[in-house]
Amino acid sequence: MKHKWKIPFWIGVGSLAWFILRVGPRPARIMYPCQRAALVQMSWAFPAAFISALAGMWSAALNFFRSSRFKRFARVAAVCAAVAAGLLVFSGSRRFWVNSAPVGLKMDRSSARILPFAVPEKGVSLVSFRHDPTAYYGRKPPYDENSNPAYGIVCRAVADLGLGSTSSPLEGFVTSADTVLIKPNLLGDKTGMYTHPSVVRPLIDMCVRAGAKVIWVGDGGPGYVGTEAIMREVGYTDMVEALKSEYPGVRIRTVNLHDLRQWHWVNLGRQSMFCKSGYRDADLADAMGFSLVNSPYYAKKDPQGVNPGGKVMGWYAISDYVLGATVIINAAKMKCHDYMINSLTIKNNVGVTLGSTVSEVEVSTWRIAHLKTRPDFEQVQFETNFGNDIFWRAISDVNRIVLYADSSGVLKVKKQRKYLAFVDAVEASEVNQYGLGMGGGTIYRGQAVFAGTDPVAVDAVASRFMGFDCLKVPVLAKAPLAPPDSGGKYDLGTNDPAGIRITGSIMGPDFSRVFEHSTNWHEYTERERLDIIDFDPPDVSSVGSSPPGPGGRVRITALITGGTAAYLYYEVLGKGYVKKMQRQGAEYTAFIPDIECDYSVQAQDNHFNTRITPFYSRR
Repeated sequence: MKHKWKIPFWIGVGSLAWFILRVGPRPARIMYPCQRAALVQMSWAFPAAFISALAGMWSAALNFFRSSRFKRFARVAAVCAAVAAGLLVFSGSRRFWVNSAPVGLKMDRSSARILPFAVPEKGVSLVSFRHDPTAYYGRKPPYDENSNPAYGIVCRAVADLGLGSTSSPLEGFVTSADTVLIKPNLLGDKTGMYTHPSVVRPLIDMCVRAGAKVIWVGDGGPGYVGTEAIMREVGYTDMVEALKSEYPGVRIRTVNLHDLRQWHWVNLGRQSMFCKSGYRDADLADAMGFSLVNSPYYAKKDPQGVNPGGKVMGWYAISDYVLGATVIINAAKMKCHDYMINSLTIKNNVGVTLGSTVSEVEVSTWRIAHLKTRPDFEQVQFETNFGNDIFWRAISDVNRIVLYADSSGVLKVKKQRKYLAFVDAVEASEVNQYGLGMGGGTIYRGQAVFAGTDPVAVDAVASRFMGFDCLKVPVLAKAPLAPPDSGGKYDLGTNDPAGIRITGSIMGPDFSRVFEHSTNWHEYTERERLDIIDFDPPDVSSVGSSPPGPGGRVRITALITGGTAAYLYYEVLGKGYVKKMQRQGAEYTAFIPDIECDYSVQAQDNHFNTRITPFYSRR
């Protein structure tokens, strides 16, 4: 009986040794499947050894007292110490395992990152770009981590932003007091027309992980009935129903942003981008060029009794699901677009407006202003491209409502809800917004995603992935402009490449594809110089440090040719910091404390082409 403990004991000791050697250098590996297997082995081996050894230890104790032999005492003491240590390790590891996030939510330093995680710097918009050639959509609901190859790339992109912890990327950004609206693009049920639920599922999981108790998932697609049908057809309804059982403490459901029972008119007045534009209400038309002034859309009272009375400029019918949310995750689909060149997160917010204020079955052509009233055919062709001066104004207005309007639709100076912009480019739609099989749309497997809290910056970087100069896309070039009478308030974000830092995967020559143009605007692209032709990253010719100066600071200098912005990353005791480097000609400088650290320089140009230097050491 006294020797039966040896087999399970040595199995446990071997597993423990392998576990320590494997996890010790990188504690994050504790979440890897092989480490979980080791924990399971130890969880069985050590208890078995302990139980089997009880009788042996009792006999050994008796012999000890009878013979007083010290060697037997040492053996028993060693066995007890090993068992206690094993149980302690297993208990602590199991608590970490149970209370930590799934594998996909962990920040994996071995994946294709520009730099290890760093605290985001103030005054710079951080955009995560993640590309993974193994990223594909899951095949069926609920698109969980084990059956969804796109799961991990979404989690890594959000984790890059530093909004939460390594185990819960949205921890703190989302709380138990929040009402979260995840708004995908649900234009239709054809491939390329909708944000795939495979990328929305990990967003839901991260919200739950952060403590969310109320999660809405929905859009205002093509008409009330159409939206409901698309959610059923493409898997959202089944996914959310499955998650209701998986997360019984969370009120999660699909919502229709066309719900005629829950919406408000929001009037921006002098804070509208139409203010002082020179346009009149009669100038604003729907997608077909017909005036909106006399449409029923702007004549029907909402439940609060507000009636625009034929007014169009600055008036928007907004879903209460949007106004009632405290966190909005805008999960857009990457597409070319007949009217707006491309459709990303800013354009995706058109779906927060009602398609119709009159009937659940009305089509959505009455929605917000798209064109100038009744142009001739040639003018329509021009206005659906670079000459459209109407649609971008309406889109800017809607985005300001999403960020700054309170629950009753009143615009406030401070942002009223937390906002995360996300772009699904695992599969993207070229030519137009109608996807595969409708109007000549084609699919490009981009196997990429984008994330950030600045929607303009996210769209600027995503446009670069499409091969488009973001400053040539009207809505991106003009959306950051403040309303004329706002005094510079109601900021939407930045499109300035010098104020945007990319993290995640490296943007460069590997991503030099230019998306195929819509047939409606091929002839304008050369004249407007939309397409990017420079995919070469800046050249970093030298990086050096000076001796410590006054205040114990060290000056890091980099000579960069062809750069627009540069960032200094430095790591101290495993924690990362980043600073924007100041530019003077080709010289970029930044100061760091006089401490032992590793540092690297990230250089970007006007098209976000990026170069990363090797790490240098200060010892």
